[in-house]
Amino acid sequence: MTNLLLDGLVVLDLSRYASGPSATQLLADHGARVIKLEPPTGDPFRSEGPAGTPDGVGGYFLRFNRNKESVVCDLTASEGIGVLLDLVRKVDVVVENFKPGFLSSRGIAYEQLSEVNPRLILASISGFGSEDVLPSPDSGRAAFAVIAEAEGGIINRIGEPGCRPHWSGVSLGDLNAGTMTVVAILMALFRREKTGVGDHIDLAMTDVMIALNERAILMTSLTGREPERGQASSMVGPLPSADGYVVAGVVGRKRWAAVCDLVGGPDLVASLETWRGEWMDFKTNIGVPRIESWLADRTSEEAVGMLEAIGVPSGIVKNASQVISSPHALARHMMVDVEYPGVGKCVAAASPIVTLRSDRVAATGPPLLGEHTVSVLSELLDYSPSHVDELLHSGAIVGDSASSAGLE
Repeated sequence: MTNLLLDGLVVLDLSRYASGPSATQLLADHGARVIKLEPPTGDPFRSEGPAGTPDGVGGYFLRFNRNKESVVCDLTASEGIGVLLDLVRKVDVVVENFKPGFLSSRGIAYEQLSEVNPRLILASISGFGSEDVLPSPDSGRAAFAVIAEAEGGIINRIGEPGCRPHWSGVSLGDLNAGTMTVVAILMALFRREKTGVGDHIDLAMTDVMIALNERAILMTSLTGREPERGQASSMVGPLPSADGYVVAGVVGRKRWAAVCDLVGGPDLVASLETWRGEWMDFKTNIGVPRIESWLADRTSEEAVGMLEAIGVPSGIVKNASQVISSPHALARHMMVDVEYPGVGKCVAAASPIVTLRSDRVAATGPPLLGEHTVSVLSELLDYSPSHVDELLHSGAIVGDSASSAGLE
């Protein structure tokens, strides 16, 4: 028995790019065995992002593929489909983010996979949902994170009042979809413990963005008006300080009064009272300009200290370098060292899940393409060396044939 939350869970990862791989990496970080099944060309993210070698090894593959094993299998070949089905018999979960219809076109949709393994949980991630679970008029459309963020209304919420909409810059559509996929998988596993039967998870990235956009949706429904972009809330900032930017959560009239007293004194507090019932106008036209003036000759750290001293939660807007070295991130073990041939060493963000009685996996770098093909098929599926060699020679799988010879 280990201290890993998901020790013993076996996941077959058919996904590429970000949404699916981010979900399976989170599972792997907590002990699941994740077998990444890749085509001969590999996950497209292997060649995206900062390139470390002339042949195009990309840094983006490091983002979502640590702690996994790589098996190369050609699903356009009948022998490759056979290998996939054999793996499905041995795993608990399959995760895929192909365009809807891809699996059914190869005869390996959930209906067929569940016949092979009735306990299987298939998690399908797409832009607008699967055609065979809860179809949408948009189900057949392809999507990346930015499409989901746009169509779910998130991009329309980002920016200052009056400015054009902005992309989040952090792939909310992918990462939130990955996290919600993990939530759905764990829910399905919980029910499977009681029923013995698997399920097909239909996770649409656009649905996740709609759920994330809940505040604007509710306000529009209640008032009949779209809330103003950016600042139509009790949150203040980012506002410039003497050395950066500061944000504050000025929620409730008591906190507003405390802030007004801090930055302007009794006169500003009295002005706040005259705007009772029109606090948004007060915030925009009077409160925020006075806070900006107060911040102008104070450092971010000084300003945050003064705001927190009067009971107003606040924070410094940090860049990535500041986050990497922050005492909080280091104390919470939120940075892990990852290395990949051709790219080198880097620091990556760790899983944020912490419990009293569990550990995270000691991070290993992302696998080389096909690095574990022979070992997985030999050890997990009990394929003989001769069978492995036949598959290698046919091109249905790709791996190191020398490894196969060493198993005899």
